[in-house]
Amino acid sequence: MRSQRLASSLVVCLLVILGSCSSENDQGSAKKGVSPPGPATPPLNDDDAVAEPEPGTELLDGRYMAKIITINEKEATVDFVGWFTGDAAQREATNRGEQAPGGFFLANEHSSEDVLMLADNVAVTSVWAGFDRSGEIKAVDIDLGTLIEYFKSPNDIATNIVSDPFSIIVENGKVIRLDEQYIA
Repeated sequence: MRSQRLASSLVVCLLVILGSCSSENDQGSAKKGVSPPGPATPPLNDDDAVAEPEPGTELLDGRYMAKIITINEKEATVDFVGWFTGDAAQREATNRGEQAPGGFFLANEHSSEDVLMLADNVAVTSVWAGFDRSGEIKAVDIDLGTLIEYFKSPNDIATNIVSDPFSIIVENGKVIRLDEQYIA
């Protein structure tokens, strides 16, 4: 009887220890130096909307939209936005007493600067870089160094690139893809 109580006590202790270990998030955070105060923010991954994450929350793997403020080889400082297209854009704009011309709507509930770590091999596409090369508005692959230069150089193409939002794909706590989103 005594050995059964001792075994039961050991099992309970082991479960408590294992439970406290498993609640830690072993995935890296895309936000540099940010510990989430609450549950992580899941991105919406459909074609109609991409949610703006709450400030200070850890980013889960998925797609987000943001305006890039600054960028270098290791990190990007961004301001997240909500992105709505189609019917979702019309609903969101109407709810805010605004219009959704062009079939899209951006919402910026929490203007903030979040620092995101970039993967070593981050993929980048730019619509305006494609226009610069061909005269057509189409996305083309560019390297990160080229994007960084656009953010540093004051020319017509760079002005368009830095004013457009980017679709940001996060995987394993780092940004793996940046795709400029053309806004007419």
